[in-house]
Amino acid sequence: MVLKKNYSHSDKIITKTFLDNSPDILIALDHTGTIRYVSSSVKTILGFSPEKYIGKKTLSFVHKQDIPALKEALISAHKSPKKFVILEYRVRNKKKEWRNFQLTARQIKNENGKILIFCVARDITDQKKAHEMREQAEQRFSTIFEHVALGLALFTFNGKLKFLEFNPAMEKMLGYSSKELLKMDVKDLSPKEDYNLDIKMFKELLKSQRDSYQIEKRYIRKDGSMFWGRLTVSTVRVDERTPRFLVSSVEDISESKKLEEQKRNFLSAIAHDLKTPLTTSQIVVQMLSKECKKYNPSPELMKQLKLLDNELHRLNRLVGDILDISRIETGKVYLRLEIVELCSFIESVVEGLKPLYPSSLIEYDMCNNYYVKIDKDRITQVMSNLINNAIKYSPADKPVTISVRRTKNNVTVYIKDRGVGIPKDKQKQIFTQFYQVNEQFSTGLGLGLYICKEIIRRHNGTIRLRSSEGKGSTFYFTLPVIVNKKL
Repeated sequence: MVLKKNYSHSDKIITKTFLDNSPDILIALDHTGTIRYVSSSVKTILGFSPEKYIGKKTLSFVHKQDIPALKEALISAHKSPKKFVILEYRVRNKKKEWRNFQLTARQIKNENGKILIFCVARDITDQKKAHEMREQAEQRFSTIFEHVALGLALFTFNGKLKFLEFNPAMEKMLGYSSKELLKMDVKDLSPKEDYNLDIKMFKELLKSQRDSYQIEKRYIRKDGSMFWGRLTVSTVRVDERTPRFLVSSVEDISESKKLEEQKRNFLSAIAHDLKTPLTTSQIVVQMLSKECKKYNPSPELMKQLKLLDNELHRLNRLVGDILDISRIETGKVYLRLEIVELCSFIESVVEGLKPLYPSSLIEYDMCNNYYVKIDKDRITQVMSNLINNAIKYSPADKPVTISVRRTKNNVTVYIKDRGVGIPKDKQKQIFTQFYQVNEQFSTGLGLGLYICKEIIRRHNGTIRLRSSEGKGSTFYFTLPVIVNKKL
């Protein structure tokens, strides 16, 4: 390359401006490695003026470990005029920090025919640090991926789910080799009903309606046996709408499921044994209370009989919850569906509850003509549970608000309280079995909201929660609306 000298004055001004403001440092070296030119950009990048460098050996500014490689690169540039030489080296800045540079060098001739080595030095310190951090993160991920006890997998989706990569724990859980898994469709690893629930959540994930999801489902091993797994899935996205791939983890929860089943069977057996004597006892207490009134009993006796009746009623409710769980788990919850006008139905439910809460304030924000097809007893059970919870955790002078809103295909019922609220870290588990937010104030087994969820699910609806500590909670559930009540 030969540098010409027939530039106009304006060309020289443009060139100088370009060199002074370049994001790179431009350097010219003679055949001895002495610096003959440095662009003014060195002041911005390293903090020193060009005069510090001009006339000095370039190797005197380089980290001692990088000197041999730089020497070799400059020799190569001298020997091969048409060759670009590229290498990395370190130079100290004014703050005495070592900065990483990428140097690109090539031989040129000036207007006098003198040979120079023209260099472009680019500061790559930040990029190098980012690259090192990325490598460290990838190494950490690789270590976790290979050695964690959870089954981990990366998936892609192109019409159907396929494995991209998976860890040894996943292979061990499923009993398939890596080659076999790479050829399989994910739906072949679960019973149809479990897969359908998974794919429903997955479609919501693809549409950015949720960031992640977690479900419990069964998996089919290669030998045909099944195990329960807790699946957690999230997406890594190219942008807000485009998923790059999916990350999933599977925890084998077969043992905990077995223990849950044993506990349910135990409680169910007890509940069946207690149901008849409890009902009989409650009838006897009510008859005794009625007879006692004929003989002018003491207030204390009537108070104790009332207390006994309330406790028997509570025990009956707990037994009913346990039996409901048993029916839900065995698929024996049968709905007697009929078309009702929802708002009128809700008012009748609340009227039936008022004697239990004579001092509580319940207000409405509803309008009529929302027709739904429901099992009245089961939805009454849901409403009673939600209203009972709202009153229990609300101040006596604060109202519980029941409102109804219509969307395109659904109607949503909201039960809002002004109570203590539910901590965010406890909200995800609120609809699981035997879970109690505050055991100190709980009088049940932690089954009510789980039963509510299952009842609403069997009505093709959903139930959710919004809550802030100190501001109260809103439980709300949806039901499919019937546009024409004659249907």
